Amino acid sequence: MPSTVMSSWLARLPAKRRVEEPAPACNTPGVSARNELSDRVFSGSDFIALSRGSGFCSSDGASFSPDANFDGCAQLVFDSTAAWCAPWDSAVIGVYRIASGSRMLLANGLPAHADRLAIDASGLWVGTSAGLYRSTDAGASFGAAMPAAAPIRALTLAGANVVAATDAECFSSADGVDWQPLGLAGVTLLVFDAAHGLYAQSDHLRLSSDGGATWSVADSGLAGARVTALAFGGQIYAGSDGAGVFRQ
Repeated sequence: MPSTVMSSWLARLPAKRRVEEPAPACNTPGVSARNELSDRVFSGSDFIALSRGSGFCSSDGASFSPDANFDGCAQLVFDSTAAWCAPWDSAVIGVYRIASGSRMLLANGLPAHADRLAIDASGLWVGTSAGLYRSTDAGASFGAAMPAAAPIRALTLAGANVVAATDAECFSSADGVDWQPLGLAGVTLLVFDAAHGLYAQSDHLRLSSDGGATWSVADSGLAGARVTALAFGGQIYAGSDGAGVFRQ
């Protein structure tokens, strides 16, 4: 398949530290800089921002108020029944299920801290230092989803597939049983956007328009910066590890 043609990245905002979230700034109490956010998501009618283990909620995406339901959370994903939270504290093993104003820690079958989350119709995916796990029963139990018990460095959903990266390889699966290697090692970021494709940060920022079968280098203009976050909205914004924010 022909390589995807990418335009060059342009520097947008200088920074001296890692940018975790390159979305436009918001007036979030307790957050002194946008790059302190570990996650920011939209669910139904509300925006939720997570900053250093504290949760904030907004109905307009501009003015935020503290929300104790999301305190202690580092990442959030949602299904039709609940919010699912990866704990901020690395000593906490399990995933929080948040629904109807209450929160429960679910850890049956999880051997390590939940570092990364993804959710689809087949269940809740949890990336840990001991491998990839999945729950198909609303968090009541978790089972190993990949043969290799290697740390999961990145995790995303790409269309109908789940894509997970270890230090040695990046894998894709349509059913959570059969995993296909994608030929990339050292991946630290996976982001999928339906309009653009699957991005992976390894030795370069790379882009695949065919689910990982082929890859193109997509970091022209980044001057060697490692991308730590991507956001889409008219233009593409890339947060980097110490080199600022870029746009395309």
